[in-house]
Amino acid sequence: MELFDTSIADRQPAAESADVGVDSPSTGAVAALVVSHLDSFPRARSMVELGVLRGHLDAYEAGVLASAIDDGATERDIDGLSRRRGGSKRTVRKKTKRAKAVRKNPKLGDKLRDGSLTDEKLDAIADASDKSDGAAAEDERLIADIEDAPVDQAGDIVRKWLNNHEDPDKTETKHQKQRRLRGMKRFETKDGLEALLATGDKSSIDQIWNLLTQDADAAYRSAGGRDVPGSKHRTTHLQRLYDAFVGRITGEVETEDGDTKPAARADTGRPTVFASLSLDPDTGEMSRAELAGGGPLPSCHHHVHDNNLTLERAGPGWPTRPATPREPPTSVPIAGRTSSA
Repeated sequence: MELFDTSIADRQPAAESADVGVDSPSTGAVAALVVSHLDSFPRARSMVELGVLRGHLDAYEAGVLASAIDDGATERDIDGLSRRRGGSKRTVRKKTKRAKAVRKNPKLGDKLRDGSLTDEKLDAIADASDKSDGAAAEDERLIADIEDAPVDQAGDIVRKWLNNHEDPDKTETKHQKQRRLRGMKRFETKDGLEALLATGDKSSIDQIWNLLTQDADAAYRSAGGRDVPGSKHRTTHLQRLYDAFVGRITGEVETEDGDTKPAARADTGRPTVFASLSLDPDTGEMSRAELAGGGPLPSCHHHVHDNNLTLERAGPGWPTRPATPREPPTSVPIAGRTSSA
């Protein structure tokens, strides 16, 4: 039994009014007839036939939206048409991408209609097409690979295709690609929270994350750290990370009482060097100072106070060549801080 004449997809609607179409008696009667038809089969067969029906309807919907694009509809117009029966922003975006892909390659609609492609497989192709200026929708090899593969592998096939499409000669490093695709966006989570998503290269993200975790740990320790039971801390680890993020940008954070206070900052420490010094046992005078692993110190003044070595540069820049290993007669390793005059 042929339920649909697929040629109706090419017909122009009688009117664009929202009052015509989905709620008309004829549409309801056809839907009731289809359900009655499906009920006549065993459950397993009903599910198969339902898949066929969905393929026809999805293909028809994509065709209608694609024809609207041909008629000059903007992306906002297409979104509005897609919302006629409701749906989330994500669902609407999928329908819009699907329509653009079918417009680029009408054969995709045929494959959806005859079951060669499922809606999920077509969505994978449509997503790749959206990211490649329509190239994916016309790549017969990609379409065939997705058509033959299990639906769960469609995403992996598309990602591999996009990587090859963006850099066919394999000249771009992973870091370069991450830098090229870096970005940030703002959105609302499903829990109603405001969110920022920063994506970029691993090196930058590592630096940011390490700094935030250090600041969060500093806030934890300033609130008592392990000396306070976990249940007694007024903030959780995730909340402290968020406060660390805000604090790094604004310099202050909001307390649980609604007040503001300076943001906790991790003590990243002062530059520390290890020097090997030769001391005269009788006079205490220093000579032949060397940086551990860095060679002899340049011309500079040495001062020792409370076991801290202060170096005031008096000559050219610091040496960069490795030290020549040798054992001074009297060697005293001293950890200290450096300052430049």
